[in-house]
Amino acid sequence: MTKQILISLIIIVIASCLKNELEDIQITSETILHSQSVNDDYKLYFFLPANYNENKKYPVIYLLDGDWHTKMFAKEINQLWKDNEIPECILVGIGNSAQRMRDYTYPADKYNEGSGHADKYYEFIRDELIPYVDANYSSDTTQRIIAGHSLGGYFALYAMLRQTNSSKLFSGVVAASPSIWWENAYLLQQEKEYSETRTDMDVKLLFSAGSDEGVTNMLNSEMRERLENRGYENLQSEQVNFENKGHEGASIPGFVEGIQFIFN
Repeated sequence: MTKQILISLIIIVIASCLKNELEDIQITSETILHSQSVNDDYKLYFFLPANYNENKKYPVIYLLDGDWHTKMFAKEINQLWKDNEIPECILVGIGNSAQRMRDYTYPADKYNEGSGHADKYYEFIRDELIPYVDANYSSDTTQRIIAGHSLGGYFALYAMLRQTNSSKLFSGVVAASPSIWWENAYLLQQEKEYSETRTDMDVKLLFSAGSDEGVTNMLNSEMRERLENRGYENLQSEQVNFENKGHEGASIPGFVEGIQFIFN
C-alpha cells in the first residue's frame, strides 16, 4: 500500500510540474499597430523562442483571432519545439477579433451589417503588418504561414486566392473549420477566377474540421477536390477530420495539425 501511495504521489507531482510549465508560458511582447487601410488599431501578440537570435531567420505564423487563440496555441507550439516536431518560429497573433465579421469576409452579406471588407484587411496584412514584422523581427520571408478558424479560416483561403507571383505572401495556409459557406460559397467562384489566369499555387494547405461539422466537412472536401483536379503546380493539400469534435473544439487541433503538415 505504501509503495502504491508513493507512486501515486510521484505521478501527481510530475503532472503538476507539467501543468505549471504550460501555465508559465508568457506572450513575449504585445503592441498596437494602426492600419491606414482599415482605419483601425490591431493588438499584436508575439511569441518567440526562448533563445531567439537576431542573427537567425525564423518562419512566421500569422494567427487570426489572436485575442482568443494566441496563448493556447503558443503552449502547443512550445511543446512541439521541445519534441523537435517543428522548427523554432515566430508566432504573431493578430487581435481585434470584435471586428472579424468586417475583416474576414468578402463580399458583404446584406444580413450582416458592416461585413465584407476582407479586401481592406488583406491590404493591411500585405502592406502594413508583414512589412512591420519583417522590419522588427528576424523573419524568414520565404516561410510565412497564415492560420485561421471559422471566418478566420475563410479569410486564410481568401488570402491564398488573392496571391500573385509578384506579391506572394504565404507559403502555408491552415484553414480550420473554414466558413466556406459564406455568401453562397463565394470562395468556390474565387477559385474558378484564379484558375482562369494561373496554373500554379505554390502553397502547402491543410483543411480541418470536427467530425460533427457536417456542412463544413462537405465544403472542405469540395474545395480541396477542386484544387486538386485543377492540377495546380506545387500545391500540396491535406484534409483532417477530428473525431467527436465540434466547431469550437476543432480550432486548436486544426492549427497544430496544420503547422505540423506544413513544416514536415
